[in-house]
Amino acid sequence: LTQEDRSAALAALAAFLRGHAAAAEGLGEHLAQGVCAAVDGERDPRCLLRAFELVGLAAVQLEPHAVEANAEELFDALSRYFPVRFTPPPGADKRPDAVTREQLVGGLRAAMLASPAFAAPCLALLLDKLDSLLHTSKMDSVDALAGAPAAFGAAAAPFAERVWTALRKAALPRAATG
Repeated sequence: LTQEDRSAALAALAAFLRGHAAAAEGLGEHLAQGVCAAVDGERDPRCLLRAFELVGLAAVQLEPHAVEANAEELFDALSRYFPVRFTPPPGADKRPDAVTREQLVGGLRAAMLASPAFAAPCLALLLDKLDSLLHTSKMDSVDALAGAPAAFGAAAAPFAERVWTALRKAALPRAATG
């Protein structure tokens, strides 16, 4: 499909979830799998913004059992984009529909933190990327980790010690080894 067609399809699915989630009752697991399929392999930044929104909506609007049953697949649809590696093309800042790296990072972060069902895979990913040699990976991880307790609540508790140790190591490398 063309970029315009993919964007329209993602927008239609998001509108359905936003306005008619109750109508999807009983389709939750199939709909979650459909969301994963719709997002799979997307590369266009405009479509990615819609894709991130769609996964976040699915995590919030679908029945909890459907989200929990498909949490790994839903989160995997997002995790391949973390950290965001995007540099707008030259002159993009003059276009009204231009997408920025900050928009992609914010949309991805919101989707990654959308459901407590994402806590385990999200925190594992963020802890892994916190060890990266790339400064942007570290900073994107720290920013996402900052929102994790509020987003995940009690589901984040089993990771508290690992998160603290990793943050201390990242911020104070000598103190963590000594």
